[in-house]
Amino acid sequence: MSFRRFSRRLAQSWAPGGPARVVVRSTDSTNLLARRVAAAYRADGGRPVAASFVAHHQSAGRGRGDRRWQSLPGEGVYASLLLPTVRSSQLTALPLLVAVGLADAVQPLVRRRVTLRWPNDLLIGRRKLGGILIEATGGTGGEATAVVGFGINCDRPPVARATSIREERPAAARRESIGPEELADVAVRLISGVEKELEGLDDAAAAARRYAAASAHHPGDRLSCRTPEGVVEGRFRGFDRRGFLRLETAEGERSMGTGDLVWAGE
Repeated sequence: MSFRRFSRRLAQSWAPGGPARVVVRSTDSTNLLARRVAAAYRADGGRPVAASFVAHHQSAGRGRGDRRWQSLPGEGVYASLLLPTVRSSQLTALPLLVAVGLADAVQPLVRRRVTLRWPNDLLIGRRKLGGILIEATGGTGGEATAVVGFGINCDRPPVARATSIREERPAAARRESIGPEELADVAVRLISGVEKELEGLDDAAAAARRYAAASAHHPGDRLSCRTPEGVVEGRFRGFDRRGFLRLETAEGERSMGTGDLVWAGE
């Protein structure tokens, strides 16, 4: 796929006056690139500026827990947003709204419903469409700089049990690959969707409600959550006002803010 056509379409699509936009042919990961840029600003005594980073290819894309994310050239949208100032009170809503923004942006492009597997996966059915990685890169006085990274499979799913936007189109449309201009349009759509959703960062309760409405999990589902303290199994009870997972276990209800969640038996 042509990087030149991809980058040209992106340059033509961004509205003037917004955050800085950086497009690269290849990088290790857009999150690492954004973190290096933020560190360079701080090394010069300045504050990082809001920016988005889009790569045509990642050589070392990452998910949670340093899992590898396959990022083949032109096969997906690989992007990160650099948010220079996020208040500590907004950090709870941040991952919830990023997930909702991505799901809403993708939904018109596919046939089936896009859902969210807590805490950071986009699914169609039980196949993974994309993932999110959010990292805090430092801050003072109750503020942090956050890097919001995501990868969305667009053309061909890179691994088994994954899917892509192309795979989820009507049968006639699946025969056509997603070209560089269309891939750029999807990238703009996704980034714009997240940026718009993040306008609601100050209302964590509303963010939790929006996230719950898009959840892949249903009340009573048996789930298994791998946490640093061990595996917790129970029945899904929903999310609390912070977006924490609620599980009814043999010992009573547990609320968890982090972990790796699967349906029991996976």
